Formats: sequence, C-alpha cells, structure tokens
Amino acid sequence: MHSIIRTKKHNSVGGLKSRQTHTYRTRDTPNADPKKAGLNRLLFGHTEYAQIAQKILDEYAQKHKIRENAVVAIEYLLSASPEFFEHGATYENSEKLRDWCTAQIDFLKEKHGERNILCMYLHMDEKTPHIEAYVVPIDHRGKLNCRGFLGGSKKMTELQTDYANAMGKFGLTRGVQGSPATHTTVKQFYALIEGRNRISNASVEKAVTLEKPKVTEMLSIDKFMEDQQKKVRKNVIDLFKGIVHESKLIPLAKKIIKNYEKEQKDMEREKFQHGKELKSLKKQLDAQARAIEIAEELREENTRLKDMLEKAVKMIQQLEQKINPPKPPKKNELTR
Repeated sequence: MHSIIRTKKHNSVGGLKSRQTHTYRTRDTPNADPKKAGLNRLLFGHTEYAQIAQKILDEYAQKHKIRENAVVAIEYLLSASPEFFEHGATYENSEKLRDWCTAQIDFLKEKHGERNILCMYLHMDEKTPHIEAYVVPIDHRGKLNCRGFLGGSKKMTELQTDYANAMGKFGLTRGVQGSPATHTTVKQFYALIEGRNRISNASVEKAVTLEKPKVTEMLSIDKFMEDQQKKVRKNVIDLFKGIVHESKLIPLAKKIIKNYEKEQKDMEREKFQHGKELKSLKKQLDAQARAIEIAEELREENTRLKDMLEKAVKMIQQLEQKINPPKPPKKNELTR
C-alpha cells in the first residue's frame, strides 16, 4: 500500500474561491456520492479559506512586493492506496482514520507552519477518502516562496520521500523512486487489467520502468528516448499479449515516455541555469581579483612616484643653490 501526495499551484485568490465550491460541494461533483456528503468534515483551518488567504497576502504586501505571476497558494491532495481505507479506515469514527488524519495535519504543520495552513478538509464521499489541503507558501524567512517547497524535480522527490516516511507507521510506502510514471498513468494500467489476469503489480512496474541514461547517452538524449520507447512498447506488448488489446496500452506507454522526457529536459534546463550562474559568479570573482591586483599595483606605483618626487624636490633645491648661491654680506654691513 502506498502513500499518495499530489500538489497543484494557484496564482490567484480567485482560483481558491473556485476550489471552495468543490471543497464544500456547492457545485455539482459527479464523482461524489451525495448520500455520504455528511461524512465530509473540516479537519483544520478555516471554512472561508480564500478570504483568509487574501488577508494573509494583504498583510504580506505591506512589507514585500508580490510578483504578478507569483504562486500564492499550494493545494495538496493527501491520500493512500484504496485498500488502506478498505481495511478498517472507512468509517468516520474509525480510530485508524482519526490517527491517519492527525498525521496529515502534523505533516503540513511541520512543513509549512500552523499559521500558513488555510484549510484541511476530509472528503469521504468519493471512491477513495482523501484530504484537500491549502497553504500559503511562506518560507522560514517570511518570504512568499513556492519554489522553496516545490521547485524542481529534487524538491518534488524529497516531498514524496518525506511524506512516505511520515506515513510509514501506517504500513504505507513510497512509490518506486525515480520512476517517471505518474500515479494516474499507473492506475490506468491497473484498471485495464483488473480482474482479467494474474500479472502482479511488480511486473507492470518493471515493464514500464525506464533505464537512467549514462553520461554518454545524455549527449544523445533523443536517440536514448527513442530506444527506451521501443523497449517499453515491446515490454508492454509481451506482458499483456492475449489479455488486453495492445492499442489501449501503447498510448499509456507513450505517455510514460513523454513524462520521462519532460523530467529529463527540466533537469537539463536546471543544470544549464546553474552552469550560467556559476559562470557569472566566476566572472565576478575574477573581476574582483583583478581589481585587487590593480589596486595593489597602483599603491606600489604611488609609493614609487612619491619617492621619485621627493628626490626631484631635493635635486631642484640643490640646483637652485648652485645657480643662485647666497650673496656675501656687504663691507659696511661687516663694520657695523
């Protein structure tokens, strides 16, 4: 059984207002069971979380400038594999469910701080219970900084790992680390074969897991991705041959390839940006070092010029004495 954490970025309070209608079922939600709506409940935070977010941002704007495209809120979806809830965590007053909900609150408090949590709401009216959570991404320095929490593949990997570690006490584990397949895509694979074969989940994961490129292969990433796509296609066809029609699986395999390729390109862009920053920093350090060298050379030159000037003054004084020697006193001045 796996722990599940998903994220979404919001760039406006208006987006949060729209989400409120989903959170509290004030708009039609086709995948929700109205008969179970009474089991939904607020776990932590505020009912009118969009308004609270606006208040926090207004206070922040008094001291800091907010970029036009800044992420003002992060939405989390917190859940687990369906079988976790099927084994004793289905009912509202289940002790297991209560403990799990408390663990979600503790996790976000630790990550974002209590004040920055806008709302944590439990949905029990959909197929798999889950929590919707909304936070304002203000970091430990007091800065609005979504990148500090979700920026880049490294941060996202750390999030998944930290969350899985926090949920380990419930027997929940992290998904396959480094696997480019998204949870939704893997679920689609499972849905296609559910009840129609005896192939294990591990076999499915193995079939769609891609190799990590070597350094030499990174230089020809397009060829590497093409080879990996062929490999996944063959693996999937061999695994599901005679069970489900391959035409349903190949698009999903291609989607996994696309996700992997996107992650690789994001990593390359991040490396390129870091490289540019390092070059810029080296250039600045070189310029500062040269400035120090020039300053030292000028100091030495000034000392040398000062010595030369003092010598020149002495020479001029000596020449003046030779050209205009002091006149001897007059005779009448001597008799006096």
